[in-house]
Amino acid sequence: MILQPPAGLYKALAAIGVWNIVEKLILPGIKSLYNHIMEKRDQSVWAIVREPKQKPLGTQGGKTFYDKHVEVPHTVPEIAKRIGRKESNVTSSLRRLEKRGKVKDVHGGWQRI
Repeated sequence: MILQPPAGLYKALAAIGVWNIVEKLILPGIKSLYNHIMEKRDQSVWAIVREPKQKPLGTQGGKTFYDKHVEVPHTVPEIAKRIGRKESNVTSSLRRLEKRGKVKDVHGGWQRI
């Protein structure tokens, strides 16, 4: 008597093989593409946060004087207004930039590291 493999064994092995191909070849490409798109989207937020925002000292004759030694954090509503995006999208971009080590959350605002 010759033993026959279970009926679904070949289908299961084929599914495992297909999943390995998807996992090793396709998913890394999709993840890389997603990261590239998000990095491009975050550039406008990074361009604003990258510029230091100085603390205003006062005004005289219509001119505002700034303390160049003190950097004030950028707020989410300010960034959203400048680039014309929703605050929730700006917050998401800032979180991604934080994961990349470019910005930090300080006292209700965001600063470059």
